[in-house]
Amino acid sequence: MYQRGREKDFAGFGLAERSREVLSEDLPLPLDDALIAEEVVHFRFFRSTLLWLDIVRSITTGSTPQLSSDHFCVVAAGSQTKLEEVMGCENRVLLQIGRIAVLSHNTSALRHDTPGRQRFDQRADEVGKDTRLGLSEGAMEDVLSSERNPIAVINASDTTGLVTYFFARMGIIYLHLLRYGYQELELLETTIAAAMELLRMSSTSLLPALVCPLFFIGSVAAPGDVPFFRDAFSSPPLLEPALKHRARILPVLEEIWNRRGNSTKLSWNNVLELTYDILLI
Repeated sequence: MYQRGREKDFAGFGLAERSREVLSEDLPLPLDDALIAEEVVHFRFFRSTLLWLDIVRSITTGSTPQLSSDHFCVVAAGSQTKLEEVMGCENRVLLQIGRIAVLSHNTSALRHDTPGRQRFDQRADEVGKDTRLGLSEGAMEDVLSSERNPIAVINASDTTGLVTYFFARMGIIYLHLLRYGYQELELLETTIAAAMELLRMSSTSLLPALVCPLFFIGSVAAPGDVPFFRDAFSSPPLLEPALKHRARILPVLEEIWNRRGNSTKLSWNNVLELTYDILLI
């Protein structure tokens, strides 16, 4: 069903002809027909949700996103399908995280001194460069500068800007963990410090939109910052009866912190053994 929608074959969705035209041509919402606009909004919401869940699922399973070949087609630059309207993060940042997830199943190459290691490193370098270039476009350029206080750049009421900022930091951490595991965390000191500064200054009402970034930032947090994540993942607004899976995240973080303290060789593959059936939403 998703594939048909991506290929502009909307015949089986019961959509009006004009709705199919708006979707196939990626046009803005029509202002003169509320029913058509509603159909288009619903379809784009459905499509965005699938892309979001596909990427998030791949992160904790270590698998390639099943829809990875479609991501850049559906939510390319300027697309009317906007992921931030569903989960808060701008298209380009979540797509870069999807690209990093594609690398995840190749991490086995790091265990051997083979040409596979060289290919992985080359691909990781390319993705890392593209990620930083992509994240430095537009409004995120000032936000990601290590020399500027993010609070001075992001309006506290700009939820999309805040969520995008944290997912951007998460992408940097994610790629590091794929390449180095939990070693050489000093390379992430600036990234972690900036994220923690903004987390402590942000409203707790933002936390439900940040489950995935919180997990990554928390997993590499310094001992002094661990209580922040213990509190966040053990109380509202993150914990609520309808989302019982979130109660399983803190025990995983506790295990990561424990292993970091007792071992110098904790890898991302080790973490995947703990997260394979957890969805970070």
